[in-house]
Amino acid sequence: MNNDKSLAKRIKKEMKRKKFSAFTAKDFIDLGHIKTVNKVLERMETNQEIRRIISGVYDIAEYSSVIKEYGAPSIGGVAQALARAHNWKICPSGTSALNYLGLSSQVPAQYIYVSSGPYKIYAIGNIDLIFKHTNNRLIYESSEDTALLVQAIKALGRGNITENHAERLREKYDESTKRRILNESKQSTAWIYESIRRMFEV
Repeated sequence: MNNDKSLAKRIKKEMKRKKFSAFTAKDFIDLGHIKTVNKVLERMETNQEIRRIISGVYDIAEYSSVIKEYGAPSIGGVAQALARAHNWKICPSGTSALNYLGLSSQVPAQYIYVSSGPYKIYAIGNIDLIFKHTNNRLIYESSEDTALLVQAIKALGRGNITENHAERLREKYDESTKRRILNESKQSTAWIYESIRRMFEV
């Protein structure tokens, strides 16, 4: 039991250091055997120190004194925790990609990610977190900035990128990042690359 208490303290310290918005036992594999870590997390959940979101995935729920209830879990944090646990490479897709880049304020009922892993759906309250398998090498071989921007442009659709979209994206990246995105996005569909080139080469 003392060993478990010691491990719990080290897990809490690691949570604080890495600022996880969601986590699994795999995130603390360096601290102890996976079965022991799982047991400690389950005990912490029983003691209401952490919140279980879905099987094996937890967060630290933040209570709002204004609305008198706990805040909703971070869907993006859950997605990243699952990706770390399963060694998936993921990238937001569709409306999720637009939200990440501030190009849409629409609150989706589904959060969709393209993934190197299998097709999976996780129900989180009334929201579906969906992973769709893709063989697109751009997702795996380029930087996160490039993969996300390509997915966002694809979601907007050919010919639907407004000057407001372009201005927001130009302001988001520094010159070095723009050059990297331009170089990496050459692997994408021609119209997507041309859209990015027109945005950044003004």
